Amino acid sequence: RFSHVCVLCGHPGLEDEEERGERWRRDEERRDELRAVAAAMQQGDQGVWEAWLRRWYSQKLFGDIAGSDGFDELLRRRRKGRPAELAEVVTGHSAGRLPHVWDWVRSCRVPALYVAGEKD
Repeated sequence: RFSHVCVLCGHPGLEDEEERGERWRRDEERRDELRAVAAAMQQGDQGVWEAWLRRWYSQKLFGDIAGSDGFDELLRRRRKGRPAELAEVVTGHSAGRLPHVWDWVRSCRVPALYVAGEKD
């Protein structure tokens, strides 16, 4: 049992089955992209990872992060990542695969704090 709940930038999941299915399809596509990036890197193409990262961060979700002063440093850190492992994380933790917890959220009987930033 919990006496309190604090959720930081979390999401209770997708209730709508159609929306969950679409998210799962997108995450499978992303997984396949990342696997292809990993394969290209094994063949010596190291630039493919940075190109993928630049496309990723150009999404509307991230606003103008690519134009920010710290973007080069962010890319430097992210280039250390492993796309093959990230591919499995994308589908393993997909909101299209995981069950939603909206029923729990609606029935929660303990004090709960949900914290999200303006851009979360």
